[in-house]
Amino acid sequence: MADIARPALAEVLAAITTRPVGHWRAEVSSPAFVGVERVSPRGVRWTVRVDPHRATTQTRHASLRQTEPAYEARRVGNTLTRVEVAPAHTITPAGAVEALTTVGLWPWEIGDERAPRWWCEFLNDAIIDDPPSHAALVAVASLGRPLLQRITHTLVPWIARAAGCPDARVVWRVMGLEALLRHHEVTAREGDGWGCVYVSSHEHERARRPQSFGKQPAWPNACPWPSLAQVDAAWPALRRLAVGDEATPQPTGVHLVALDASRVVLAVEAIGGDR
Repeated sequence: MADIARPALAEVLAAITTRPVGHWRAEVSSPAFVGVERVSPRGVRWTVRVDPHRATTQTRHASLRQTEPAYEARRVGNTLTRVEVAPAHTITPAGAVEALTTVGLWPWEIGDERAPRWWCEFLNDAIIDDPPSHAALVAVASLGRPLLQRITHTLVPWIARAAGCPDARVVWRVMGLEALLRHHEVTAREGDGWGCVYVSSHEHERARRPQSFGKQPAWPNACPWPSLAQVDAAWPALRRLAVGDEATPQPTGVHLVALDASRVVLAVEAIGGDR
């Protein structure tokens, strides 16, 4: 699967770590930058090349932001004393959403009832309101606010209406690469009601293994499934969701993996394998 663009990666990392945005822009844009290995409550770990001739690398680390301690005034005898009632702690995934919202990197306001929800594998595939991890949030937010807004405000409603599910709500699911490839392979082989999810997986598989699908290129401009009314109506949005607007398909990094009356599940590849 082709590498995907994460145009907001530096800004997102700056919003949730102790390093400034200038540091992250320099790191991410450097020819020596290999990639982010891990995002966890302990911080962000990334790799850079230090000797391209010997293929040696170096791992670097940045801590996540700490919240400010909370205090309140309490009277002890005749003295008014400031007492710490909540100690400083590492920013939580929900707190990281607030940080991204504050700097304009997250397109939804806190408390927005139509904001996307999240798939949580740690809770037996439950659907929850907050990101299941820091890594999941970074994987999605780093795609950039313009793409996230376009997907959720334009493309998903288009697909949902065509599928007869106008009230379906977006659910983000962050998946490891192997799991994502396996989903597309199984869905393309076994079908998913011959609807938008099946066709999306079929086209992803066609792009990955063109030798197995004949001469027809993946994601053509004209819908290759005109007999499927739902797919035909949704095709322009399905294509833009997966590979953008350009004549030559360029993967956006967003995958339609489930669709029903209540939800449209969009998968994004995990950063460094973290979900």
